[in-house]
Amino acid sequence: MCGIAGVWRKRNPIDASDLSDVIRMMQALVHRGPDDHDSWSNNRLALGHRRLTIIDPSPAAREPMLTASGQGVLVYNGEVYNYRSLRETLQAQGLVFRTVSDAEVVLEALHHWGPEKAVPLFDGMFSFAYFDARNSALWLARDRLGIKPMSVADMPDRFLFASEDKAILACDGFPRDIDSREMTFAAGLAEPRFQLQPVRPHRALAARRPVEDHRQRYRKAPLLACAGRAGDRAHHWRRILRR
Repeated sequence: MCGIAGVWRKRNPIDASDLSDVIRMMQALVHRGPDDHDSWSNNRLALGHRRLTIIDPSPAAREPMLTASGQGVLVYNGEVYNYRSLRETLQAQGLVFRTVSDAEVVLEALHHWGPEKAVPLFDGMFSFAYFDARNSALWLARDRLGIKPMSVADMPDRFLFASEDKAILACDGFPRDIDSREMTFAAGLAEPRFQLQPVRPHRALAARRPVEDHRQRYRKAPLLACAGRAGDRAHHWRRILRR
């Protein structure tokens, strides 16, 4: 379990208040990553990460993690189970790795293949924010079952995101009004009509400058055919959950 946080400016450059908000969000997420923390920013984006060290404890594996060129940046929470096979494929295509972490595999896959091709290849539980400086695009995504959380807040001048709602609520000036429809949305019965909302499972969200918002499914959900005997249904669900 790690914690990720970020501020994306829609028009104006990142300023001191945005950097302070990333610090506030990381403080609210300290329980998710007690081992390490770091931040990164440029003129449009500020990222923070709280790290729980599991696979690679070395300083080289800390996040936000950058590609060797500095053109790709990642903050990541979770685990991609097939990262070793993805790593081998990337190495066969000429990529050189600096760590043994799955985070670097996720970063290089996103940067080398592009999110639209890479994300469907990830088998695991994850949420991440990836920035590609080559086309000034920020990508947010979650695993298809929604195991790893991420919330977003789309505001007039900026876009906030974090692993938990309370991190966004810690930002200076964020409205804390309660919408009576929130419980309905939480139960999955209505579209969100309030500012703070989760990134939906099985979705990728991209933001670019000039301002553009693009949301898409990154993989078709399996058909849930539940007819037949109980034993058949149990076998069906075991097969689905192993994917």
